[in-house]
Amino acid sequence: MAVSKEKIWFLRHEGHGVAIVRAESFEQATVAAAKFWGVPWAKVAAGIEVERTKPLMTNICAKCGKMFQGGKEILCTHCEKAQREEDAEKVRIQRKIRERYKQEARKRRRENEEGRSAELEA
Repeated sequence: MAVSKEKIWFLRHEGHGVAIVRAESFEQATVAAAKFWGVPWAKVAAGIEVERTKPLMTNICAKCGKMFQGGKEILCTHCEKAQREEDAEKVRIQRKIRERYKQEARKRRRENEEGRSAELEA
């Protein structure tokens, strides 16, 4: 198990969750995290927080610690799949919350309009 200058970075952003990336410095890690989340770096850079770092050991999963057959991957197949599913679930929940908020706003708007029309009629 060779140890390199690179580290495993666990980075968190409130709107995007946790990204586990491989990089030598914090700056490179933020760029990799933005790429992982699929957003422009400039939009998330200021909000990224470091949860922790670990030394990079090849073929050792950064999440579960098990050995796996891989090249430059930092997570085993099982942990990578679980991470993607967690991220997808967070996105679904955020969409539901936004939709619920929009529905409530429409309802309030309708009630306000009905109240105004009732006042005009009286």
